[in-house]
Amino acid sequence: MTLQEIDASTSCMMVEAFIETAQETRARSGSRLQALREGVVAASMVLSAFTGMPDEEARETARIWAQSNKELEF
Repeated sequence: MTLQEIDASTSCMMVEAFIETAQETRARSGSRLQALREGVVAASMVLSAFTGMPDEEARETARIWAQSNKELEF
């Protein structure tokens, strides 16, 4: 699956999961890098759940998605 194939509703839920998780990590005094990593995992779980994509593929796709997504401020 490419980034262009992720529908808008799934992308919106990925953004929400990423930001919420990253903010929780930062609130626990986690580093920005740790927050980014945990946010990617949360977004990949959403992607996998809604598309049926295997976990490893979803994690790699979510990592690429996070790098190119300007909405991900935390």
